[in-house]
Amino acid sequence: MIERLLQYYCANGPSSILDLGCGKGLLVDALRAQGHDAYGCDIVWDASDFEGGAAEKSYLRTIEMQPYRLPFDDNQFDFVVSADVLEHVMDYESTFAEIHRVLKPGGISLHTFPSRYAFIEPHVFVPLATVIRSKPWLYLWAILGVRNEFQHGQDIREIVRLNYNYLKSHTNYLTGREIMKHAHLFADARFCEEVFFKQTPSTPRRQSLKKRLALQLFGENVVGRLWFIFKSAKALYLKK
Repeated sequence: MIERLLQYYCANGPSSILDLGCGKGLLVDALRAQGHDAYGCDIVWDASDFEGGAAEKSYLRTIEMQPYRLPFDDNQFDFVVSADVLEHVMDYESTFAEIHRVLKPGGISLHTFPSRYAFIEPHVFVPLATVIRSKPWLYLWAILGVRNEFQHGQDIREIVRLNYNYLKSHTNYLTGREIMKHAHLFADARFCEEVFFKQTPSTPRRQSLKKRLALQLFGENVVGRLWFIFKSAKALYLKK
């Protein structure tokens, strides 16, 4: 998903790109193989995750937390991107300020992340847990057998405890309006789901849907947004 947004906005050859919340650096490696000057950063990782060890991947770095700071120079990157990271950001103001700092003038930041209104919370798999996080609600779904891939074989109380603590401490599903309030440093801030919709290869079935709905009734951009709501995905564009 983030790769397709980059293909759309990064059309002028190799660029300097930062993957914020890069994990094992798979996207960074792919971008470097394409000729981009790509780097990644994350909160913490295990050097054993990397082939050859972390020492051979100096382009992957650890984010400083106290105070929060990305380990890169001012005005360094043409693009800062993240995939499924913003829903874990607890301090948007500091994160957006750091993204703004490391972007070059006119640089672009692209982010894809689950919607606050996703029917299934994508980490604990509990319906509507992006909004409803009470223990009775989590108990209900634990009793009904809802588990993520790490919870099989655990008892109900432990699952509820884990889900409650994880949702409270590691997720932060803001509304679109709230996100935009934190994006005040940027010259241009908007959601761009319709771009991904246009970049997604069309199957015959989707071509039919676009013809019947997008072209005849609403227009492609409207249908793109509805498709993203259904798929519970958001895409954010920020320009310095």
